[in-house]
Amino acid sequence: MKRPASFGPVSALLLHVRAQHGDVPKDFSGLKDIFAQKDFADLNPIVEDEGASLYVGVPVPSLAVGKALLDAYRPRTRRLCQPLLP
Repeated sequence: MKRPASFGPVSALLLHVRAQHGDVPKDFSGLKDIFAQKDFADLNPIVEDEGASLYVGVPVPSLAVGKALLDAYRPRTRRLCQPLLP
């Protein structure tokens, strides 16, 4: 998968939506408690529109932080795993 342009050197991909299949959430209030945790307080989700797809990702300072973020997020989704984009 090609990294969306606005994602940083390491990013955790939380959501991928094909444009014809739905809308990206207008806010991230459902994730508020995750981003309130000390390890994630300085992180901010971003939305990248690549034309045919929309991505919600979080630039993270390291692979370890990205893995921890995905582990915290995983129980909220039916997906088996989300990629870390190094």
